[in-house]
Amino acid sequence: MNKVGDNTLEALTSYFVKELESVVGIREAKLFFDRISEEVLGYAKTDRILNKSIRLSESQILDVLYKIKELKKGRPLSYVIGFQHFFGLSIPVAEGVLIPRPETEELVDWVLEESRTKISLLDVCSGSGCISLALKSKRPTWQIKGLDVSPEAVNQSKSNARLLGLACEFSLLDILKSESIGKEEYDIIVSNPPYVLNSEQVGMQSSVHDFEPHVALFVTDDDPLLFYRKIGVLAFSALKMKGSLFFEINERFGKEVSELLISLGFSKVELQQDLQGKDRMVKAIK
Repeated sequence: MNKVGDNTLEALTSYFVKELESVVGIREAKLFFDRISEEVLGYAKTDRILNKSIRLSESQILDVLYKIKELKKGRPLSYVIGFQHFFGLSIPVAEGVLIPRPETEELVDWVLEESRTKISLLDVCSGSGCISLALKSKRPTWQIKGLDVSPEAVNQSKSNARLLGLACEFSLLDILKSESIGKEEYDIIVSNPPYVLNSEQVGMQSSVHDFEPHVALFVTDDDPLLFYRKIGVLAFSALKMKGSLFFEINERFGKEVSELLISLGFSKVELQQDLQGKDRMVKAIK
């Protein structure tokens, strides 16, 4: 306990921020502790403000000390805690699986504008399963399947579905090497494929670059639309007439992705911005 000072939550807060401010900055360190306090220790920020004398067990303090060591290595907070909040769900995540992003919640919102009760949906490059699971939590009658190239991601998404009690199916498939995505036809296909250019790694946060899976993030500069082209071709064959294709995209290629989908035979192509005003999503109709 000596390094912390005493076993109060207030003392642990001060120690945590002091240890991490040189790593992530004081503002981020405080935000990190807010999340650890609430999600690991069970004390919201208001609890800490109203009751300065909250006392912790030795095991609780040791747990946070271990998390400090991991955060000092640069590991993302969501990996250290073990899950990420996404669309009202707590999605378990571990190294080898991309951490869900807030922008992807906006993609889920857009897909949910489709209110029909009987829908078959395919999630390509499904990762942790966050898109599929979020959609299933809001549309329990939808039949939802996910595909990913990573065995770690498929295993994680299957585990997440079981843990959350959401009946989605997840399978292993290398979409770039596949000539089809099965015999089934879908009402909706949605995908958040790798879209960060290799050249954009420069200046990227080390917690992302060093720990999150590159296979889920990066695409070569000489063919930035690689996944959109291949998924677009397969989706055009697998979608029902009037079926919808949704993509999350690199903000730099909204026009190019839109033109690509038109060239593949899609119509009513819509480009939508995220809450930051960046081109982030595309929808097209077969």
